[in-house]
Amino acid sequence: MSALIAAGYTFIKAVQEFRHPLLDEVFLLFTFVGGERFLLVLVPVLLWAYSRRLGLYVALLFILSGLLNTALKATFRQPRPSPELVARLTPAEGYGLPSGHAQNAVVTWGWIARAAGGRLWPLWAVVLSALIGFSRIYLGVHFPHDVVAGWGIGTLILYAVIRWGPAVEQWLVSLPARAHIGLALLPLTLLPSTEDTLVVRAVGALVGASLGAVVEHSTVRFAPGGPWRQRVLCLAVGFVGLALIWGGGKLILPSTPAGYLLRYGLTGAWVTLGAPWTFVRAGLARPSR
Repeated sequence: MSALIAAGYTFIKAVQEFRHPLLDEVFLLFTFVGGERFLLVLVPVLLWAYSRRLGLYVALLFILSGLLNTALKATFRQPRPSPELVARLTPAEGYGLPSGHAQNAVVTWGWIARAAGGRLWPLWAVVLSALIGFSRIYLGVHFPHDVVAGWGIGTLILYAVIRWGPAVEQWLVSLPARAHIGLALLPLTLLPSTEDTLVVRAVGALVGASLGAVVEHSTVRFAPGGPWRQRVLCLAVGFVGLALIWGGGKLILPSTPAGYLLRYGLTGAWVTLGAPWTFVRAGLARPSR
């Protein structure tokens, strides 16, 4: 591994020879698109204005891929590039192998491309995943082998979801509501064995979004649609609520595992239940029949 790391430093230094303030901002943008905060924009837009199913799929895949990535990093325990040897242009914590941004980009955008269909979406997904992964090298927070491993693992996850996802979805639909609630709460069993805030946040978001989706499906049954003006109004109302919960929770709740769990749980529940319920009650949307 030492030879691979040495080669990685050589590659990063060669890439950073072409640094420019404009390129810095471009690759910071691609890193943002591959991260958690962009998901907070992407999933609500999909779920509230385009397709409930696609929005839920993207959210679940991103979170589950993130949990697997955290577990793999804890297993391999490989370092990130040292900021003393290369320029680190964005904050980064924890271990480096595999790159979570590269992995999640393949899973998220690959699934969106499959759902969207057409010839251009797969090309867009490949190009965007490549740029998100490369941005991590340019910004000095990952070695090239971290990124390549992330792409590879993301591809395996995407293949598995495409191959077996429909069968799992059909099985889940056949279960009673109480079983759905039990499955939604299952990730909480991970908490006693970890203090990693990334895991706590992912579990909170997963449990909140899953429980919200179960309750929403049986009571609200929101279906995005209607004129674009109506959809934009739903998005405006939804994002105001999201900002209050996310930003307010960050100000009020402590930066502890319990605080993270509650804030991310409430955020996930707002996206899948609170906002759709508000849209229907306010007459901005109609429930599906």
